[in-house]
Amino acid sequence: MNTSPVRNETSAPGEKTIYQAPRSGSAIFSAIFSLVLALLFGGVYLVLSGWSQNIIEYAVPGYSSQSDATMALFVRILALGALVLAGFALVFGFLQLITALGSRVVLTDRRITGKTGRNLLRKVDIPLENIAWVEYPNRIFSKGPLTIHTKDGRQKMLLNMAKVETFLGYLENAYESGSRPTIRRQTMWGPAVLAVVVALLIGFAAFVLYSNRQPDNTPSEAIADFPAAAVVDTQIPQASAQPILQPSATQRPTATTRPKPVEVDFATLGDYPVGTEVILVGRLGAISITFCDIEDCSLSLQSIDDSSQHISIFIDVPPEGATPAPNQMNSLFEGFEQSDIRVRTADGTFALVKYRIRVQGRICETTDGDPCITDITKIELVQAQ
Repeated sequence: MNTSPVRNETSAPGEKTIYQAPRSGSAIFSAIFSLVLALLFGGVYLVLSGWSQNIIEYAVPGYSSQSDATMALFVRILALGALVLAGFALVFGFLQLITALGSRVVLTDRRITGKTGRNLLRKVDIPLENIAWVEYPNRIFSKGPLTIHTKDGRQKMLLNMAKVETFLGYLENAYESGSRPTIRRQTMWGPAVLAVVVALLIGFAAFVLYSNRQPDNTPSEAIADFPAAAVVDTQIPQASAQPILQPSATQRPTATTRPKPVEVDFATLGDYPVGTEVILVGRLGAISITFCDIEDCSLSLQSIDDSSQHISIFIDVPPEGATPAPNQMNSLFEGFEQSDIRVRTADGTFALVKYRIRVQGRICETTDGDPCITDITKIELVQAQ
């Protein structure tokens, strides 16, 4: 048995000190946290006390005197509650600090002695031959405290100890091999599982609240600019004498005549402003300058006499999977060929590339500033080749 003393002191004649457990820093930290919490509650008390006094001395705009008194009383109750909490945290913190600094657990070759406790110090004196078994909970986030179960059915908890494993090692070596008490090391998953469940519930509640929140449509700037003490004039203006209007003949809207589309060619198309409805005859161009989106396709319409003269025309396409209606064309897919370009004319026939067609639509302008035709309402086949 290792009885090398850590401290050269004896509590009784012939009794040697084997090990003195160091104090746990977590107990001191908990006491400091309670003292800081007391300071915070004290600050809240001072703020609320000043606020309640200001409510009485300076009336809040928009509140009546009875509302001011009610609010002041409510704020005073909150201030008293903060003061009570500050006092409780202060007393509790000092008790924890005194207990943490005064804790001492010493293992000798005959007993476990010292003082320990959670908030108040209690004397510890447990003979080694009276120990039945030792319980050592090994939690996920913390270890200990030790619980000593004696043969007479009592138990004693050793708190504020650091290096618990070292203490247990010296305790086991203090016995002969056949008389050592049982040390039960138990891994406790309950606190960890509970912490995870609580975190998940808080996260779920926050998600539900965020999902169901209503947008704030209150015009805050208009409310801020509105004077608080403004008096609303509730007087109803007296009705003034109004001349009696005689019924007049109902005016019927006059029908507006829509201007007829202008027949143009490639040379005169640019002379008309954007939005003018025109009629233009040309030939469907080659495939190299054809592209589509979800609403329409841009095709090239070339001059019949001079293929170097061409413009872009935008022809509507039907919804995906639908058959093109008259004056529409089928939607093109990636990797299409020239034979896939099929423009349906007003009479239901189809025009292909190099077919002569007559289109009726409105003049537009491309991003390059070139004229084009969009909003096509009529397509006719002039001559198929």
